[in-house]
Amino acid sequence: MKLPTHHIMDGDPTIYRDTWSFYLVFNSPKFGNMFFKKGAWEPLDNLD
Repeated sequence: MKLPTHHIMDGDPTIYRDTWSFYLVFNSPKFGNMFFKKGAWEPLDNLD
């Protein structure tokens, strides 16, 4: 990856997948393993 990078994007994520879903695991030097799960999209203006 080109420098500078964000600490989460230091390397490629590991992808774990199931039949209809998946999640990504990023290894961050600041926070350790960070998990991101596929979910339904929501508009940002609906978050309170």
